[in-house]
Amino acid sequence: MRFKILHAFLLICMCISATDLMAQTLSIRGQVTSSTTGEPISGVTVTVEGKRQATSTNATGQYTLEFPGESAVVRFSQIGKISQQIEVNQSGVYNIQLEDGLDELEEIVVVGLWYSEKECGNWGYK
Repeated sequence: MRFKILHAFLLICMCISATDLMAQTLSIRGQVTSSTTGEPISGVTVTVEGKRQATSTNATGQYTLEFPGESAVVRFSQIGKISQQIEVNQSGVYNIQLEDGLDELEEIVVVGLWYSEKECGNWGYK
């Protein structure tokens, strides 16, 4: 009887361990800096392609991101910079340098908004 209980307990433990291995989560962190000045870049969007996980860098260029899977392609992008992609196969620290890409911008649209009290408090675009 004790052998059957021990056997059942070991079987349950093995099943739980197998499901934990299938649900692997990768965790990456690091800093994004400018390749020309070496300064940290805030507001860089960090996304995992094909998944819903995303984050952005803080004021010191630091980011942290967790996502399910054994490997993924992670994209770093910001307006005015050349996007960069890396393949992630394991958790760890990934420091990224983004290059300036201002010549890739084709146009900039500036929208002005005005308020007139004479026209009963209407908002308008100019």
